[in-house]
Amino acid sequence: PALAANANAEARNTHSDLKKKDCKALYAIQAVVDTTNFDRIYDAETAKEAWDILVKYRDGGEKVKAVKLQSLRRQYELLQME
Repeated sequence: PALAANANAEARNTHSDLKKKDCKALYAIQAVVDTTNFDRIYDAETAKEAWDILVKYRDGGEKVKAVKLQSLRRQYELLQME
């Protein structure tokens, strides 16, 4: 979250530490993804935002998950029939 204008020294230090950790996490995510995924997350401001983008493209939304599950169930049923 944003730092309040009248924050004390402890709050500023905590905010600075959290921002450093977020930048390190974002760097780690960007360092390990391939170029296709990097193009999707290069403009992400936070590690959480980058992670959510990757999850969305990797797993898909709820509808995509439902369709995948339905497909797997159908394959299982066909396997039982054989």
